[in-house]
Amino acid sequence: MVDRWDPVNGNFPGYLGVPVAVEVEPIRTERLALTMGQFRAFPGGFKSGLITIARPGHSVSERGMNPQPEMGPGRLRLGLEFSDGRRGYPMFDRVQGAAFTIAHRGGGGSPFRIRNRLWIPAVPSPGPMDVVVAWADEGVPETRLSIPTKDIIEAISRVAPIWDE
Repeated sequence: MVDRWDPVNGNFPGYLGVPVAVEVEPIRTERLALTMGQFRAFPGGFKSGLITIARPGHSVSERGMNPQPEMGPGRLRLGLEFSDGRRGYPMFDRVQGAAFTIAHRGGGGSPFRIRNRLWIPAVPSPGPMDVVVAWADEGVPETRLSIPTKDIIEAISRVAPIWDE
């Protein structure tokens, strides 16, 4: 197995990353809530999770949770927009003019809480970052989550290797 430096896919051998505490107000529907969490800074970008939580007494179907096009037109859709206007979308959406590509790095959970792991290979600009989410199959209209970036930017600047070369 080769442990290789691969920033496009969020692979940084020898780096632990810097955890970032960011509070994000969730999007709520009658059945579920969507939010971002578990931020961790790495060289040139950050990892995070898109978290879906079912309301007590309900569950979340994994069908359509994966944002890949094969899941159909009602699938989960997402994008990021930085305050300087740069936008990013999942690699399989191939949006014209995207400044960066969001890598979907898998996910998992239970019928009550699911997390999609994401790698964002870009340093946000100062100011809020908007996460744009829509999920027709779950009744989530296109909605923006505004996330402050100050702590993410600062954490990216502090990332260091575990060992000195």
